[in-house]
Order: sequence, then structure tokens, then C-alpha cells
Amino acid sequence: MQDREQVMPRLSGPSGCRPSGRHERAGCESTDSWRSTNYLCFTMCMNLSEPPHPGHTLPLVSHLARAGWRALDATAQPGDITHRQLLILTLLNDRGWMAQKDIKGVFGLDASNVVGLLNELEEEGLTVRRRSSTDRRQHIVELTDRGIAVLDSTYERLAIVEDDILHPLTIDERQQLHQLLLRVMASRSPDSRPRRQADKQS
Repeated sequence: MQDREQVMPRLSGPSGCRPSGRHERAGCESTDSWRSTNYLCFTMCMNLSEPPHPGHTLPLVSHLARAGWRALDATAQPGDITHRQLLILTLLNDRGWMAQKDIKGVFGLDASNVVGLLNELEEEGLTVRRRSSTDRRQHIVELTDRGIAVLDSTYERLAIVEDDILHPLTIDERQQLHQLLLRVMASRSPDSRPRRQADKQS
């Protein structure tokens, strides 16, 4: 197993911003990795002892996800897949075969980007495409046995990255975080919409 420091750099503040006092105690350091897009999250982590402000949670979740994807891609070896390829393989593994246009709809990507990703996956033998038996204009995408094996090994890589990002949390805290995120995800499903509307009206 790779050393955690080699998997991804510690999350830190923007270059030129050297925290001190309570900022330093919060674990914020100064590196170039935050300069472009993460200043907002850096300023948020300055106030660890204060209650969260409305609108500040999603940027933090987004930042951590981006940090994880960057680390996964940065540690990829020949034969490994990128995080975008991982997302498509996970979708196919969860839902079974899917129409190519439906994959485009799930991720909101440009059609050419989806085709490019699917071409890469098919060239590596991770997915196969076939014509729909009911609509010859439609392509059906399926996961191969090799795709399932690569998906499993990629999640092992991702577990190392996740362990690094969540290292300040205890096992119980990580499980609680996971359950809370699952609850939010479940509330976003189409089946939950009538219940959400009823909750708002009550």
C-alpha cells in the first residue's frame, strides 16, 4: 500500500497566504495546490470552531471531491482508469446496460465527450457497445468482466485516497458522514419527490 503522503498532498491554503495562530492550529499550510479554485474553501476552514454558515457546505463537499479525483488521476499507472471513466463504469455496474444517450443525460456531458470516454473504455476492453434490438439508431453500452475487475481495483486505489482526505475523522465519524450523504442522495431520487413536497407543505 502506498504511503499516504505519496498518494496526495495535504490540503492547504493558497500560495503566499501563510496562516498563523488559530489558522495554523487548524492544520492549514501554504502550498500552490489551492491557488486556482480553492480560496473559498481555505477561508472557510479558518473558522473551524464557528457554526457552519448557510451556503458553505456544498463548496466544501465539492472541494474534497475534486481533491480526491485529482489524487486518483495523479497516481494512475498504465492500465488504470481516470475518475471520469470510473464514474461511467460505476453507473453501468449499478444499472446494468444503458443506452449511450442516457449516459450522456446522467452526467450532463457533451455528446462528443461521452463518445470519447466510451471509445477509450471499449478500446481497453472494459465495455462493449451494440445496436439496440428495438431501435437500430441507438447504441447500448454494457460492462465487461474485465471492466468489473478494473472497477474493483480502482475502488481499492480510491480507498487509499479517501483514507488520506478523511484522516482527521474517526471510523465512527466517517461512517456517520457516509450515512448522512447517503440520506441526502436518497432524497434526490425521483421516488422521494412526492415526500419532499409533502414535507414542505406540512
